[in-house]
Amino acid sequence: MIDYRPKTGDTNNRRNVFFSCHPDDMRFFDEIYEEIEAIERCNFFFETDYTQKADLDDLYLKLSGMNLVVVPVTTKLLTQNCRAMETEIPYAQEHNIPILPLMQENGLEELFNKTFGNIHTLNKYKQDNLVIPYEEQLRKYINAVLVSDELAKEIKDEFDARIFLSYRKKDIKHAQELMNLIHSEPLFRDIAIWFDNFLTPGEDYNKNIKKELDNSDLFTLVVTPSLNELTPDGKKNYVMEHEYPDAHNAKKTILPAKMQETDINELKKHFDGIPEPIDANTEALHEYIESILRVKINYENENDPRHNYLIGMAYLNGVDVERNDEIALDLITKSANNHFIAAIKRLVDMYRNGIGVQRDYERAIKWQEELVKVREEQYEANPTPDTCDTLFWDTLHSGDYYKELGRLSSALEWYKKAYDLTESYISDHNSITKDDINNLNHNISAACDRIGNIYKAQGKLPQALEYYKKSLEIFEQLFSETVTVQSRRDLSVSYERIGNIYEAQRDLPQALEYYKKSLEIREPLVKETGTVESRRDLSVSYNKIGDIYKAQGNLPQAIEYYKKSLEIREPLVSETGTVESRRDLSVSYNKIGDTYKAQGNLPQAMEYYKKKLEIDEPLVSETGTVESRRDLSISYERIAGILSAQGKPDEALKYLNLAKEIAEQILNETNTVDAKRFISVVYSMIGDIYKAQGKLPQALEYYKKTLEIS
Repeated sequence: MIDYRPKTGDTNNRRNVFFSCHPDDMRFFDEIYEEIEAIERCNFFFETDYTQKADLDDLYLKLSGMNLVVVPVTTKLLTQNCRAMETEIPYAQEHNIPILPLMQENGLEELFNKTFGNIHTLNKYKQDNLVIPYEEQLRKYINAVLVSDELAKEIKDEFDARIFLSYRKKDIKHAQELMNLIHSEPLFRDIAIWFDNFLTPGEDYNKNIKKELDNSDLFTLVVTPSLNELTPDGKKNYVMEHEYPDAHNAKKTILPAKMQETDINELKKHFDGIPEPIDANTEALHEYIESILRVKINYENENDPRHNYLIGMAYLNGVDVERNDEIALDLITKSANNHFIAAIKRLVDMYRNGIGVQRDYERAIKWQEELVKVREEQYEANPTPDTCDTLFWDTLHSGDYYKELGRLSSALEWYKKAYDLTESYISDHNSITKDDINNLNHNISAACDRIGNIYKAQGKLPQALEYYKKSLEIFEQLFSETVTVQSRRDLSVSYERIGNIYEAQRDLPQALEYYKKSLEIREPLVKETGTVESRRDLSVSYNKIGDIYKAQGNLPQAIEYYKKSLEIREPLVSETGTVESRRDLSVSYNKIGDTYKAQGNLPQAMEYYKKKLEIDEPLVSETGTVESRRDLSISYERIAGILSAQGKPDEALKYLNLAKEIAEQILNETNTVDAKRFISVVYSMIGDIYKAQGKLPQALEYYKKTLEIS
């Protein structure tokens, strides 16, 4: 059974979102619902009982009215048979309903891409200080896919006339067919059709109907034999009892549209004063509608780009008309070809996200580049800080889209174009305000960061460092002028990024210098704000400094900093209890254990590996994710390594077999490079123990397994 939320309030004009998941993943519903509801009010539909076999006709009918399908992505979704993967998601893909995959686990990207193809995902659990925050990414996506209340009002105001469509619930397919027949005439595309289908939940049922009936210019009745049927208890059906009499008493013009052969005499008995039905599959239908609504139809709207865009958006989102992707694409493209900015941006979103069209990243980039051309014309005609800022971001996003396709050279070209634009504007315009200069400098830093990221991905570390340092100069300047929490955090991230490059270049003293610069900012921020984010940032700094000391062979210093991180992460677990905080703590225990092992202090190493194990085992029970199982297998492997070094081969084998069992499961599920790399380590360790025991055939067996994977 499909249920919906919210149950009360004005839900009539909300967009429709379907929650599709593995049955065990309904636990994510409340959190995801609240996140999206905070951005845009929606009707959320979801299955209440996955044990019941779905009525596919009913399910497809419901899905056909959805504006978005939200999918929490987990190991179970990707590896087990379920309705979401077999039915709901394929239907959405086939019918160009946008899909929003929300990753609930780390480490599933490769498996996800094998299953879904190159679809972009959002992952709130992926810790990376250098990317756009998850909340901002989610807001941008929702705003691109779902129509806001403000835009919906603009759309509604653009219609020439309104038809009230009355029908029996069982005739929903005939109602949809009639709407398509009406709107197949281009002249009638601008006519709104209100129909109270099952997708309009809410408690103001009668009130909504009366309001829509009062606002209508024509009352159209879907005529089928079911219109003459009484309810099971012998009473009049809702159309007989309420909708038709209300329209008749309000003296509305009534159009009975015959969709199936029906007993007209019987119809006239139940519907007093009903006109003679018109066969919906004849020209008479269009002729009658035009004769009634001629005075309402604006025949000049056809060449108005704004009008075409808004009416196209109505069909794309089902705002006061049926969803019709073909009409939507035609009208929005027509508007975009006339350089209407909103239409061009919408086509970018449509092709990037598969909204009403097959996902096509190449077309999305084509329209993004068209948007840049229009912005360039605006900028050349009026070169102001605002037009420069707008052109900058649209140029930068062109680079982002090429980067998503893995075309790094093209991405770099666009990023440098954005960089050059803004740098030239600042140098050529001496009269702009300080606030404008700061804003444009912030833009330059964004371009530098992206350019640096490309060079880093290409392995060109000196060039990456060059642009990261340019970004740093800007952050240091902004910091000196506006000492805010955000400007300080930005600066700390910039120092950390440069430290990462030096570490990758094996220039450990320089890496340590920049990590300590980041640390000098983060320690006071924690004292001032005490936020979870600032404390976690600080724990990351301590770990990075610990990593450098460990790489330099200064193990006591490494342990000192790892324990500073630990002192932050243990309380965070007590305060938040989140999966993320517990996994962070597991990482800290592992780092300390590894360092004690490197010192030859095996009892201490074992103590911390067992602390790690105490976290990892419950996380597997709670989440069952690939990431949590991988962490647990690492715990087993680390403990086995200590036991082997202590001369306890049988106990070591026991833990290695536990690690092997998990690692083989993950390999079978994901077949990723990381999974192969880890299982080869485990096989090699098992082979070493058998070799030391003189069990050479068994040792050879595992060495061959390692070789096959390598």
